[in-house]
This record gives sequence, C-alpha cells and structure tokens, in this order.
Amino acid sequence: MLLLREPESGFAKRTEPAQAEAYWGGWSACIGAMARARIVVNGDGLHPPHTATTVRVRDGKRIFEDGPLADTKAQPGGYFVRHSGRARGGAAQFRGPCRHVAAAR
Repeated sequence: MLLLREPESGFAKRTEPAQAEAYWGGWSACIGAMARARIVVNGDGLHPPHTATTVRVRDGKRIFEDGPLADTKAQPGGYFVRHSGRARGGAAQFRGPCRHVAAAR
C-alpha cells in the first residue's frame, strides 16, 4: 500500500478554481502512468483533515472528537493498493510521475 501525505495547501488546491485544474491534471498523469505500468490495484483520495473525527476508547467508552488525530505539516491525503509482486518497482516508478503532487510512504 502506498499512503500519500499531503500538506494542508494540497487539500486547498483540490477545490481552488485557479489551481484545481493543474492539481487534478497532475494526479491524472500520475494515476495513468501507474495504471499503464500495472502497479496499482485501486486507490482513492481522503477528505481534508478538518472533516475528520477521532475515536478514542477510555474506560471502555468511546469518545468522539472533531478534527484530525495529529496536527502535522502533512496529513494522509490518499492511498493506492499496489500489486505485491511489483512492490519495489512500483515505489520507484511512483516517485517519478507523482513526485510533484504527493509524497509516498
């Protein structure tokens, strides 16, 4: 699995009219390259961190809190499930076409 990290500014580009076309165009090129190389099985983007709900369990009771788990520079922005037989090549190829739109871990 490739977990994509994205800074808050990346989430803003998704819907900002002046930047959305370039942002999604970069992702389209990235996803197309991975599909042609048969690297990924599936994937999806995640909602922005401000829409998150954190669930914790204390003393056997569930506690729900609005907002992300951690306040960091980059939040999880999405994921790809990759073919297991192509793990090393997949990660290397991901860095090539996608390095301008996200960081993979």
